Amino acid sequence: MAASSSNSATSCRTKLVKCYCGDVCYVAVSKTPDNPGRKFWGCPNFKESSRCHFFKWVDECGNKSIRQEDELMGLMKIVAELMGLMKIVAGLLMFNAIILAIVVLKM
Repeated sequence: MAASSSNSATSCRTKLVKCYCGDVCYVAVSKTPDNPGRKFWGCPNFKESSRCHFFKWVDECGNKSIRQEDELMGLMKIVAELMGLMKIVAGLLMFNAIILAIVVLKM
C-alpha cells in the first residue's frame, strides 16, 4: 500500500479517519513479517482496482489516538461482559418465573 500524505480528508487524531475516496477507514492489524501486529488505517475500497491507496500507521498519528483506541477497546470488552451477565440474569429470572408458575398451578 502506498504511504499517505498530509492531505487526508481528516486528521488521524480524530475518531474517524477518512481516505481520499471520502469513506471512513477501517483499522486493521498487519500480518506481514516486517510489521507483525502493527495497527493501520486503510481505505475500505482496497479490493477495487480504482482504490485510492490510503494507508496510515496508527502509531504514527501520536499517542493520543492509540490511547483512545485502547480505552475504547477496553470499554467494549466491559460492555460485552456486562451483556453476557445480563443474559445470565435474564435466564435465571425466566427460570424462576417458570418454577413459580409451576408451583402456583400445582396448588
